[in-house]
Amino acid sequence: MPTRFLAVLVPPEASLRLTPRLLALEALHPAIRAVRPDGMHLTVQFLGRAPDSLLAAIAEVGQRVAGRHPPFQLALDGLGWFGPRARPNIIWLGICRGAAELAEIHEDLAMELVGAGLPRDPRPYRAHCTLARARGELPPAARTCLQEQLRAGLDQPLEQFLVQEIQLLESISIPGEPNRYRALSRWPLGRPAET
Repeated sequence: MPTRFLAVLVPPEASLRLTPRLLALEALHPAIRAVRPDGMHLTVQFLGRAPDSLLAAIAEVGQRVAGRHPPFQLALDGLGWFGPRARPNIIWLGICRGAAELAEIHEDLAMELVGAGLPRDPRPYRAHCTLARARGELPPAARTCLQEQLRAGLDQPLEQFLVQEIQLLESISIPGEPNRYRALSRWPLGRPAET
């Protein structure tokens, strides 16, 4: 069963402008694999291996929650990573505008999804846009280059865009390639469900 999650997709024009950054990360070391530009997203609520039997309930929650939140501006900024310094496993872009709105949507979804029968993710929510994943320990030279990229470009947002919808995505794993994502549903922000 595929992994499923609710997310905001990075628009194609923004992901295209971020592609050089993805290529620069991959060039640091073979252990670093960039995400596909067409799959760049910000997870709002992780669902794990939610069964097909819950998809209708998830769709109802997604539509209700999206309708309660207006569209908003989001700006991506400097690089960071999850994991220890020698073994960063996820390299990401942070958010300098729109983080509060994403956190509100996350909390709203979490509360409603528990009512629909899904367990609450116990991890704290940290809004981010994954750029690459790394496997294994990076050599010192690659870590130094990565840290230099972390320090570069922190004075202004890298990308800004209007968030207008939430999508239910599922991850499609292909051995030896970055994951692909398939949209199962999408709901516009600020448009309450008709009763």
